[in-house]
Amino acid sequence: MSRAKIIGVAAVLLAASGAAAFGDVLFKSFIPGQSTATQPLASGDYLAVIQGGATTKMSGSNFVTLNDTQTLSNKTINDSSNSVTIHATSITGTLLPSQGGLGLTTCASGAINYWSSTSAIGCSLAGAANAPIIWGGAGVAPSAGSRSGNTTLFVTGSGSYTSGDGVSVDVNGNVVDNANAAFVNKTQTWTQTQTFSLTPAVPTAAQTATGAFAASLDFVKSQSYSKEAAWLVGANPNGGVVILRSPIALTVTGIWCRLTTTGDTGATIDVYAAASGTGGTGGTKLNTTSCSANQTVNNDQQLLTGTTTIPANQSVYLVATGTFAASAGGIGLQVHP
Repeated sequence: MSRAKIIGVAAVLLAASGAAAFGDVLFKSFIPGQSTATQPLASGDYLAVIQGGATTKMSGSNFVTLNDTQTLSNKTINDSSNSVTIHATSITGTLLPSQGGLGLTTCASGAINYWSSTSAIGCSLAGAANAPIIWGGAGVAPSAGSRSGNTTLFVTGSGSYTSGDGVSVDVNGNVVDNANAAFVNKTQTWTQTQTFSLTPAVPTAAQTATGAFAASLDFVKSQSYSKEAAWLVGANPNGGVVILRSPIALTVTGIWCRLTTTGDTGATIDVYAAASGTGGTGGTKLNTTSCSANQTVNNDQQLLTGTTTIPANQSVYLVATGTFAASAGGIGLQVHP
């Protein structure tokens, strides 16, 4: 800067400070001798500015000092190359999620935040200690579930489950469906009397062939039993011979007849079931082929094709036709519940 310009600036400053006159004073000698200005500079304070060759002034309020508290209006602070520290006490209001905040000032202790919409965050209710969290889905706050026991160990499952089946634990610790879980590797304790709500059924031929119902078949066989009735030479077995009576329905799987003596041509015997008060052919015929009283001695005559049923609380008896004088023998039934 030229000496003339320095003198010009000094003249402006001296004029602003009320100096009556000044001489040709070196600027570097003049400035240190002046008193210190009060900061921050106000709008009535001026600084000399040489602009385009002309001496001008600028209000001191347009300058920012680094050591004073000042209010900035419509100013942009560029922090790309400088560190800017904003104290929490200097922030008022709440930052919205779109601004990187939560939009919240408080939540219940123990609650969790969740997105109540795509642009808002809410607070759930506080959950109980050690309770699992059940997610509510889009827009719905999660809630606390409950436990069946008192531990914090939660069991996981694997695969699908069939209603009525039991469950067991696989090698990975998962609970899986098991149709036979109640009877696998467990000691069963039975009381003296067991009551079963269902009557075991005879497996079909296909089920038996595959072995899928072998255990059931063995159980049914253990419940199967036979009942027999006989007549003597000269005795007519018509209506007078009752083979059995059962309080529950029975399935008949076989009916046979065997003669010990023969010779009554045209005489036959059939097997009937009927309720109390009904007899003769008024009942239900059980056999499909009649027993002949004139067949070979000790030869089994198969009288039933397939199976048939004896209703509960009905008696099973013999119905004979023809003349009985020489024959004798017996008739048997194989039944199960």
